[in-house]
Amino acid sequence: MEYAKNVLGMANTDNAELNPVTSHPLIATLTCSPVEVEADVILEPGSLLHKSYGTTRIREQYRCSYGPNPEHENALFAEEFRVTARDADGQVRGGELLSHPFFVGTLFQPERRALKGELPPLAREFVGVLGKVN
Repeated sequence: MEYAKNVLGMANTDNAELNPVTSHPLIATLTCSPVEVEADVILEPGSLLHKSYGTTRIREQYRCSYGPNPEHENALFAEEFRVTARDADGQVRGGELLSHPFFVGTLFQPERRALKGELPPLAREFVGVLGKVN
């Protein structure tokens, strides 16, 4: 929201989860809410997500009902903010700000791997990047 409003100038957009009566939802109710499901995600080659997982296809858990409004996808994911993860139907599931060392947003929840005793690949990559930033 902050990037859209302050960098892209999309001042009239809002988050439907926080403001259900908004007339311009940038974040909207998903047509298919992936709550407590596990699903495949396709990662963009060369992205931070791809680097973190070491593959272009992963399976992750979800607990969400809101995501980027497809009506604003072209405006939101322009210039330096790019879609770097999609589901099998082509819906946005993650994005990255290319000019930042580690600005990654996902609809899936990689941290839930920790509940299974696994180190989340995205967390491992984030800590590695922190060690390189002065």
